Amino acid sequence: MAAGVYPYARQDFVTGALAWTAATPLKVLLVKDTFLYSPSHRYVSGIVTYEVAGANYSRKSLDGISTSVDTVADTVRLLAHPLTWPALNVGTIGGMVVFVQGSTDADSRLVGYTTDGFPRDSNGGDVTLAWDVTGLALLV
Repeated sequence: MAAGVYPYARQDFVTGALAWTAATPLKVLLVKDTFLYSPSHRYVSGIVTYEVAGANYSRKSLDGISTSVDTVADTVRLLAHPLTWPALNVGTIGGMVVFVQGSTDADSRLVGYTTDGFPRDSNGGDVTLAWDVTGLALLV
């Protein structure tokens, strides 16, 4: 289990090319349990083969985007409101990936991922995914 920010996104945060609370639209896609994180992934097109497919699935926009600073742990948490997919039936969900929507998957930049709390089975019921209290990721 893991969660983190892709290296290219970290670089974009540092250079100012990406701001968590200003990047729009930030979206989430769900990945299969065969998903393998690679630090070389930069765009959605590099992971689209891992994306789930099935009844009532679509990529979701994030809202309630915020950050939280923890000076004791020396971290910054990336946070957003929970997401719900009603009547979702896509098999086993292995994780979720946050990205900045571009005009195509080839220019939609990956931001972060989490496999914490996964795998989860979908069987036609509602699937709600909430961020762990630590957020999507910790920037240290």
